[in-house]
Amino acid sequence: MQSGARDLQPGEGVKSPSQPEPRIPRFVEAKNFISVYANHAFFVGTTRWDMRIAFGEVQGTDENGQMVVENRVSVTMPVECAKILLLGIQANLQEYERATGNILNLPDIEMRAIKPIFGESGVSKPETQEPEEKK
Repeated sequence: MQSGARDLQPGEGVKSPSQPEPRIPRFVEAKNFISVYANHAFFVGTTRWDMRIAFGEVQGTDENGQMVVENRVSVTMPVECAKILLLGIQANLQEYERATGNILNLPDIEMRAIKPIFGESGVSKPETQEPEEKK
């Protein structure tokens, strides 16, 4: 035995049978599958179990200058699924920005900060905060 070498302990250097790799699901479209374009998303609410997001399309502004959004679809998903969605969106946006540069907010789309507030019941309704006046 060389100096500094030691005997392997049980399990060292020997690969144990690993968990099988998760299989990628096969995706099929339902007969009533629809594809919807959206350039606006709004977090409608969150419960202890679910999160609801409304997706719509900005139609422009009304006579008072207020943005008009036509809601197209609302998606409710378990919070675990929302976390997977978040991770997927983050990974894809990071790769997109790496390849093309930073995404800038469009000046004609009003951005609002959403602050979900969880009450004792575990249900939240998002609050919107008006953007600060630019000076």
